[in-house]
Amino acid sequence: MEKKKFDPEEFFNEDFEEDPEEYGYDDYEEYIEDDIYGDHDDIDLNIYKALGVDEIPDDRDQERRSRDKRNRNILTDSVYQGEKNIPSEPDIIFTGEKRPPESFAKLSGFADPAARAGSPAETAGSAEARAAGEAAAPSSSAANAAEMRHGAAAPAAAAAGSAPAARSAVASPAAVASVEVPKEHERKKEPEKPREPEKPREPEKPREPEKPREPEKPSEPEKPKEPEKPKGDSTRKLEIPKPVMEIIEILKEHTYTSYLVGECVNMLILGERVMDFDIACDATIERITAIFEDRFKVREDLLERGELIIINGAMGISVAPYRSRIDGRGKPIYCKTIDEDLHRRTFTSETVAYNPYSGIYDKYNGLACITAEKTILKAIDEEIYERQELEQANAKKKSKEQPQKVVIEALRNSPESILTAMQKYARGEAEISPYTLKNINDNADLLDMIMPTEISRSFRRIILGRRITDTLMNFREPVFRIFPVLREQFGFDQKSEYQEYTLYEHTAKAVGYAFPDYAVRLGVLLHDIGKPDCCADRGEYNTYYGHSERGVMLARDAFEEYEADNRVIERVLFLIGHHDEHISPENVVDYTEYYGMEYTRLLLLLQSANIRAKSSDPVNERVSSTLRQLADNVTTLGVKPLAQSRQTATLNELRNITDLMSRNGI
Repeated sequence: MEKKKFDPEEFFNEDFEEDPEEYGYDDYEEYIEDDIYGDHDDIDLNIYKALGVDEIPDDRDQERRSRDKRNRNILTDSVYQGEKNIPSEPDIIFTGEKRPPESFAKLSGFADPAARAGSPAETAGSAEARAAGEAAAPSSSAANAAEMRHGAAAPAAAAAGSAPAARSAVASPAAVASVEVPKEHERKKEPEKPREPEKPREPEKPREPEKPREPEKPSEPEKPKEPEKPKGDSTRKLEIPKPVMEIIEILKEHTYTSYLVGECVNMLILGERVMDFDIACDATIERITAIFEDRFKVREDLLERGELIIINGAMGISVAPYRSRIDGRGKPIYCKTIDEDLHRRTFTSETVAYNPYSGIYDKYNGLACITAEKTILKAIDEEIYERQELEQANAKKKSKEQPQKVVIEALRNSPESILTAMQKYARGEAEISPYTLKNINDNADLLDMIMPTEISRSFRRIILGRRITDTLMNFREPVFRIFPVLREQFGFDQKSEYQEYTLYEHTAKAVGYAFPDYAVRLGVLLHDIGKPDCCADRGEYNTYYGHSERGVMLARDAFEEYEADNRVIERVLFLIGHHDEHISPENVVDYTEYYGMEYTRLLLLLQSANIRAKSSDPVNERVSSTLRQLADNVTTLGVKPLAQSRQTATLNELRNITDLMSRNGI
């Protein structure tokens, strides 16, 4: 039998591995290392039996360990360097990272499970095959030694009962002889193609000589930073009276910066006549007193609020230090910059300041609100609060919770600004931003922080405005806060063919149509407050019997909270109690003689506004106009001339429309 040369590539194969976990090892490298040094005796026993060695030395002295290590180094170097002179001593253990190829597994029978178990014929002839292998090949051949090892490993392992040892199983000599060696291992390696000659490298271009660096210039010393000046429009000049300019120049001589602030700047920009001037400066109240007390008369009427009145000629000029806010007790909180002083104001139109030397200072873009077709009342930082409220609403919508109210800080610090906005809006001087209006209605309870006398004083100016109807409709929550009894009228359906509007809409329109007299308009505002309590549903219509008397009782209670002059209260209660009576040409003289000329006139003015606000019917406008003329005649002619001139145009017109008034329920 021809000896087969030992081929390391055929010898090492994955199928030839033993399972290291069966011997208590984590990986293959640790198992091989212990196997080489002989630390587990059972594996060495199988290997020595496969090699035909009967006596196994028990002592593992230093000489054997050094020999094993030397053999392992020789084998490893031979495998990786392609050498063929591998020692053939039986105690060499082949190790390495390469594995026997599949062809060797087929030759040895490891690929066939039946061959691993071993048939009876193969088991019986295994001893003869081992004896024949020992006689055929000398022990000095490395290939024969390897062949003998693998050929004898199977019967030894089968006899010992070690199934996990995969390398001990081997096929019979007949099976090994019948398998052909694959052609893949017989192929000769093709000779390598000669390498192409390398192209000669291009000669490198000579580098340009580096330019000499310019000497660094000495750095200039840094200039000291100038203090930041407020941004202003120095090109725009406003006409300032000489007494005011003199105050500003004196403050400048003492190194103080001053600005015109407040309503006077708005009026100067719009070209209107200004009577009151307010100056804010960076001097303390003591310094202002020391500077001006020797030159002008200084009044300390508003010293509690941090203001001094400088009398220069015939003008009284208010001079005050910068103030960040006025607390609830009316005491000022001082600050150091003009920005803080402007931020305490509520609307951007009030934050424009003017200095004759630097021009207009507009940090919050209030100039755009002033120079619009109508001044726009827009709260400072409105966009921030609007975005915050929108974010809260979206978050609460997901969680299905009620969103919290967002209060503009300027309104919280200055609730009087709500009344100021209502005054300017009612007089037609300004429009109001939608979100600022919404925030005012949402936080109308801030009016509770204001004194009742201040509320009644401001509401008198509001109710006399020419846009009072729109004011009552748009600022209804502050109005309901001042007169809570009006809340019941909102959305109340009167259910009458003569009434076109809801009860609160009718009231708001009637106040707008009324003559601009405080008692008349206040009486018109409260004349129907008894209707919700006296309403009786009759199916197709409602009745309100006794609502005048009920209105007098409710109005008397309302005036306990709303402070007003006793004379005004007396007139308002009279108008509420008699507003539902009809004055005709036949009884006008009787009314005048019984109630007096003044009360009769007020009652005619109230009825004129009440009739006109019922609907848009032209008849109501004609009757309203006639009653207004009759009220004017009562004032100008007196009682006796009016009684003797029953054929006048006014009385004739009244007689002609008497039937029309009765048909329309007037």
